[in-house]
Amino acid sequence: MDNDVKVYKENLMKNIFYTEEEVSKEEYKKLDKDERYTLGSDLGEGEKYYKKIPLNIDDSELALLIQLKIYERLEQIDNKQSTIKNIMVFWLIITIIGLSIGVILINN
Repeated sequence: MDNDVKVYKENLMKNIFYTEEEVSKEEYKKLDKDERYTLGSDLGEGEKYYKKIPLNIDDSELALLIQLKIYERLEQIDNKQSTIKNIMVFWLIITIIGLSIGVILINN
């Protein structure tokens, strides 16, 4: 169990909690896929190459970072949920107006 937790923590540090360092294209090609990423156009013009450097923090700081990340995601979910609710209310109003007009036209 301890080994699984260590592996998960290492993967978490590599993929989510890391700092970045700009490197040259040659250094970039030498890095593993997990240790690198690029920013720029798909054509390769103006691309910047970065190396991922995992943060060196203890478990209590990691727990705090995870809590902050969860809070950030909850805010995003709340915003998306509010948008969906507003869209549903809009379509409900449009439907009621359409049905009302249909009933009025049929009765006349």
